[in-house]
Amino acid sequence: MILEKFNQQAFNKKNNSIWLSVADETLLYSEQIARLQKLYSWLKENKVLFGGPILVAVEDDLERISLINALISIGQPVIIFDPTGTQYETSRILIDCQFCAVIAEEYISEKLKLLDYKKPYLKVIKPKKTAGVFGRLLGGKTINEPEISWPLQIDSNDILELEKIISSNQTSSEDLALVVFTSGTTNKSKGVEIQYGALLSQINTLKNQFKLNESSSLLNTLPLHHVDGLIQGPVVAWFTGASVYRPCIFSAQYLDSFLNCIYRERITHLIAVPTMLSLIHRLGREWGENFESPDFKFVVSCAGHLELSLWESFEDDFNVRVVNMYGLTETVTSALFSGPDDISRRIGTLGKPINSKVKIINNNGETVNKGETGELLISSAQLMKGYHGDMKSSSEVLKEGWLYSGDLVKELETGHIELVGRKKNQIISGGKNISPEEVAEVINSHVNVVESVVLGQDDREWGESVAALVVADNKKTSEVDLISWCRTRLSEYKIPRYLFFVDKLTKGPSGKIIILDAHKQLEERILSLEESNTNDKNIDSQVLKISANVFRIEKTELSLSSSPENTDGWDSLAHMNLVIELERTFGISLTTRDIMHIDTLERAVEICRLKIE
Repeated sequence: MILEKFNQQAFNKKNNSIWLSVADETLLYSEQIARLQKLYSWLKENKVLFGGPILVAVEDDLERISLINALISIGQPVIIFDPTGTQYETSRILIDCQFCAVIAEEYISEKLKLLDYKKPYLKVIKPKKTAGVFGRLLGGKTINEPEISWPLQIDSNDILELEKIISSNQTSSEDLALVVFTSGTTNKSKGVEIQYGALLSQINTLKNQFKLNESSSLLNTLPLHHVDGLIQGPVVAWFTGASVYRPCIFSAQYLDSFLNCIYRERITHLIAVPTMLSLIHRLGREWGENFESPDFKFVVSCAGHLELSLWESFEDDFNVRVVNMYGLTETVTSALFSGPDDISRRIGTLGKPINSKVKIINNNGETVNKGETGELLISSAQLMKGYHGDMKSSSEVLKEGWLYSGDLVKELETGHIELVGRKKNQIISGGKNISPEEVAEVINSHVNVVESVVLGQDDREWGESVAALVVADNKKTSEVDLISWCRTRLSEYKIPRYLFFVDKLTKGPSGKIIILDAHKQLEERILSLEESNTNDKNIDSQVLKISANVFRIEKTELSLSSSPENTDGWDSLAHMNLVIELERTFGISLTTRDIMHIDTLERAVEICRLKIE
């Protein structure tokens, strides 16, 4: 049976074996098994067991992972989305989303108005042993509240035995396991439906390709609403009896804690996106000896194009092997692997298909010869069922058992697949997919905007950055006004790093914007911005001007005392963009400690002045 295969290794683990570690919290296999038994009882009592997908709207990593994995383990499909997104984003997902129950943290439930859906509701209340934001949210309440909440406190007499839960379950490979909402190429997120058969096929491929077993320890801090964070972390760990660690947020400020976890927790596999590898390579050499741990096997790069130069230099400088993966949410995680085995490995390529078939076609649908460029098609047992409630979009990418990836590739004589470009219109920044149409739609909805075009701008650190050219009445609105407008409607990573007003956008005979010309306009405006920053010889003024551009706020709103605590837009992503712009403008190189010590703009000025002198 499908659930027996998924749960077998986990159910055989010893009571004190760690499945999940988040910051200073751990969840043992035995504790998670008890949790899933109680969750099964709650679902059954509320008559929603196997009645459709469950919406999980939880931000806390440990509780979110525990809930999602418990639901998968008992055959109950789950809806995966980003609960921290804006109300504008989430409402567009939920309006067409079919779910039979809601499990949510109270403040997220209130923000998204989840109680209005009139579905059975299980509130998530973090136990008081954890301090910080959740302690404040609980407002001094005791753990044992009279209302039923997660983690569930259910009398043992009401809990069905584990064997009966699994043995009586009729879940098949065709049944739905996950609905993962992901940014596509349109202005609206699509819900990728993943069946149990596809999920089992993928995690079994990961197990075999990476030689995962109960001795494996995975370091994976990728977002849990992305398949690479969820499935290549806690889900595959559960399937293989391994342990997964999420020690801290990945950022320059916590890089030492992140890398020290490798040696301390005897990590065997690091799962990361190219942007993370770039930051580690640039700033993490001080802690590079952690990769020398006798337990460490290799690094896995996913969710973005891994540049050849970064790949080679990372392996050389840290003396580790980097495995490159290629896939989409529509293939669960990955269909092609470059490594770790010598047969599939070839640096600079996507590798070879593993447990999948590929073909490359031209615009006429004809298979191309080796060395010729065409669109990559994938056929595999791990393909999605389709898009949730969207047959039209499903039929456009799934044809006769083949998934049309939208990526342009060519096959080398060795059989390795090399990425050439992207056929579909999509921006990938820091491993996150962004729809240009979604961002443009938000910008165009502003009353003073005539039209806009959103582009991906090449970026050494992030792969691509979001940029926008806007035709608007700039006497009535400013670029900063538009950024503020976007901030109320879009997640921070979707907000344009560059936004420029232009008099007009060049169009072809059909009235469509000519993208090539738009890119030329963008390059000219970015060059002009950089020259403006450089021409100002006053360091204080330059730092304030650069910061205003990075944080997308008026320069008058900043002072040398500005810090992340009192400045809108100064998050970990913006912090690194500030560092990059300071280095570029002043021609300096900041160390890891310099970056970590920039806690105010005054400190940034001091560090830059010392470097220049």
